[in-house]
Amino acid sequence: QHFFRDSGLLRGIVDGLAYVTCIGLIRSNPSLLRDFIRASSYPPGLSRCLDRLMESTDGKKRTNDNYDLVNATTLTKLSYGSHSQQFIDVLEPTSSNSSSRSNKGVIAFVHGGAWGSGMPWMYRLVSKPFLQSGYAVAIIGYRTYPSADVSGQVEDLNLAIDAIAKQRSDLITGDDGDGDGRIKALIGHSSGAHIGKMAILDRWWNKDSIMIESFVGLSGVFCIPSHLEWEIDRGVDEFSPMTPACGYVEESMYTNSPKFRMERVHLSSNTNGTGQSLSSKKKEEEGEGLSSLPRMLLVHGVNDTTVSYEQTSSMSDAINNPSTTSNEQRNTSDDALCDLVLLQDVGHVETVMHFMLGGRTCDIVMEWLDDDSNSES
Repeated sequence: QHFFRDSGLLRGIVDGLAYVTCIGLIRSNPSLLRDFIRASSYPPGLSRCLDRLMESTDGKKRTNDNYDLVNATTLTKLSYGSHSQQFIDVLEPTSSNSSSRSNKGVIAFVHGGAWGSGMPWMYRLVSKPFLQSGYAVAIIGYRTYPSADVSGQVEDLNLAIDAIAKQRSDLITGDDGDGDGRIKALIGHSSGAHIGKMAILDRWWNKDSIMIESFVGLSGVFCIPSHLEWEIDRGVDEFSPMTPACGYVEESMYTNSPKFRMERVHLSSNTNGTGQSLSSKKKEEEGEGLSSLPRMLLVHGVNDTTVSYEQTSSMSDAINNPSTTSNEQRNTSDDALCDLVLLQDVGHVETVMHFMLGGRTCDIVMEWLDDDSNSES
């Protein structure tokens, strides 16, 4: 099994199975094919022909759900490296929504895949609710294992964010030509939430000029050692790319855990690195205060058998207050750095499928982003 995992054959098998899964989804939800064609900027006539075919089959009139993806979406690719996986799918609302687009900014989405599989095209339909609201969406492709370990994947995300700012500065909010600006939100699912959070902490630590306003983690892994125990209990640890991607040894697994990196952030925000406390004024002057971190929302399904929801609840505790714990279904506060939502009767895949098909996760995230936008205006 190590040969399949470490040679890249497992990645090919898993990505190939995604095609089979898509066929099943299309059979149960035929409109997904139409929406995918539209989101992919294929000729409008193709999706209209599909509409006519579907109408002739079931007699139901197809509508555009108040948003015509044929006339209001463009898809372009941005490259940020020489590897075939180092590219970004950028989907933009155009036409009548172009003015709202420039005000809303860009949402960056990081797909999951257990650090060893996944491609941006699989997640194009995640963009639909954001396009409807006037956001542009950048779906980031990155090198998966064995082409890159976790550090390489985090590096790819940072390169991709910088590439968006450099190649499409019109999508960056707050850029006055001085090289500073903000990505509206970074959203990651599963292992994508893991490396997304790692990238955000790296950018905070390095005080990068292109910052992330908000972070949304969906069904994420944030403590590698405890997730390894979860994988062992499930009997998938020998197949999973997580252990080699995170460095095999326990020290590397802790280093690659956002939960423990967050402890360093708390320490850095309160001391000067030698144990000497910093005053509030000094922290503000040095820009090391926690207030410079992005606003965060973590969402997890309680019925998730792939990644325990305790990964998310413990990460929320580490962000807001490392000394407290909470089992509340929804824990939000105006003063909290992180909002936590645990969804009953929701599994691992549903938190991302809700954006494609509609569902509670999508509703919660869109409301949360709108609240953030309204508070700034």
